[in-house]
Amino acid sequence: SSSANYNININNNPSSSNPNQASLDQMERRYAWYRRFIKNIDETFTNVFPKHWNMYYQITHSFLFRTHQHILLLFANEKGNHKHLRDRDCENVTVLLKALQKTMLFEKEMTAWLQREYKVEFLEDPNNNHNKSSSSQQQQQQSGHQIVDENGEPLEFDESGKAVSANSA
Repeated sequence: SSSANYNININNNPSSSNPNQASLDQMERRYAWYRRFIKNIDETFTNVFPKHWNMYYQITHSFLFRTHQHILLLFANEKGNHKHLRDRDCENVTVLLKALQKTMLFEKEMTAWLQREYKVEFLEDPNNNHNKSSSSQQQQQQSGHQIVDENGEPLEFDESGKAVSANSA
């Protein structure tokens, strides 16, 4: 399984209360950028990608994963290797709460959009499995979500990227 690998540049914000354009207080702009990005893909590539590729899920998953990694860097240790990436507002409760609220709303919005427009269903992982592996099914389990078909059967992706029943061996 291959995950969407995009170089998502979110550092195009000319105005900011924090000079770091990728800071915690700019989370809302990051999400606004992603909405424009998806709209552009939708308008530019209408009916190009087969539905079984779950392209919008893959792109959104990749974006959220990269956002997660970036947020972790914003909390870098003051004395560590990534201290230059530490956000000056990472201990500001107001900024943290706003970023958390915007992130939660964005995740809910994307979940509802994927469910409504693309019939993606998310199931919580009952085992809470965090085993690191490159397989699609285990990546889905790591995120706490699993893709299922219209009958509720779990899906995984074969070598060609097609969604197939997880139970078909």
